[in-house]
Amino acid sequence: MDTSAEIGSGDQNTENIVQGNLSDNSIDGFEFGSDNYAFKIVTELEYNGYSDWFIPSSGSMAAIFDHVHSRGMGNFDESLFYWSSTKQGYNPYVMAFNLDWGGEAFFGSCVDVNGLLIARKVSN
Repeated sequence: MDTSAEIGSGDQNTENIVQGNLSDNSIDGFEFGSDNYAFKIVTELEYNGYSDWFIPSSGSMAAIFDHVHSRGMGNFDESLFYWSSTKQGYNPYVMAFNLDWGGEAFFGSCVDVNGLLIARKVSN
């Protein structure tokens, strides 16, 4: 399943991944046979009175890097690789918030990721 890299598409991407796993759940996916995986957990999360959490797209994560992390905010662990909700097939685009990597998402592997950034919708 391919999902979007566009800024603002993370909530729909996250939902598409969960729905795709419900109807596919093939042995090629790391979530095979489990309801306990990051995207599903995030969609069911209730925290501080909110339940509209999602995993940002790679485009949104690049913007977070440019406008938050590169300005010294956000307290990101630069030794971790973070999942984005942008995927090609079963493989996600991942991102390191390490200034040496330059804030670019790259094609990765689910097994190499050890960080998760979650976001929630902001309404005006």
